[in-house]
Amino acid sequence: MSDDSITEADLKLLATPDDEVIKASQQFCFDYEDFKARVVSGQRWQQLIQCHLYFEHVIDHLLRESLPNPDEISFGRMGFRQRLDLARALDLLPAEIGTAIKCVAKLRNKVAHDLTFEIKDEDVTDLRNAVPKELIDFILDEEGRASPAISFYELLEVVLLKTEIIRQQHAASRVLARKSEIRLRTVLRKTPGAVYVP
Repeated sequence: MSDDSITEADLKLLATPDDEVIKASQQFCFDYEDFKARVVSGQRWQQLIQCHLYFEHVIDHLLRESLPNPDEISFGRMGFRQRLDLARALDLLPAEIGTAIKCVAKLRNKVAHDLTFEIKDEDVTDLRNAVPKELIDFILDEEGRASPAISFYELLEVVLLKTEIIRQQHAASRVLARKSEIRLRTVLRKTPGAVYVP
């Protein structure tokens, strides 16, 4: 039998405005400035290898935070593609983002298994075609942009950032759902001192 008593932490969450809950969830699970420093320069294959590590990190956080019992699954024994497929199967990532990440993973596998593999312009074009149009538009709408050409780094960055923002949105949704459950329990029990703030 689970303990479903109302705690002080529950009452505190209940009294926290939703916009504060959302804002608290908008924390990157990695250091963005460090990411930029590591990925912005170097050859394309170096950018890809570095960025793929960040994709793994974000997908792992997304899965661990979303599963009720994440320690029941050995993520270390799962390949990246399996973890990505699991995130898709759980509807944690939209199909179009999953497709773009799969394109990144496919390129990464080519680099990892071929000592002489170079990421060519056509590989960049294939990735660009896999990236959702609204993300391409975000890149092109950047203030002060002088050229319509999009770099490999920009494609990697925009897909990674969108994936991280999706992770943050799921985190906020879970806390807001918990807040709604607490509200229901406090109303049904007529809990004294319960203050609900939307």
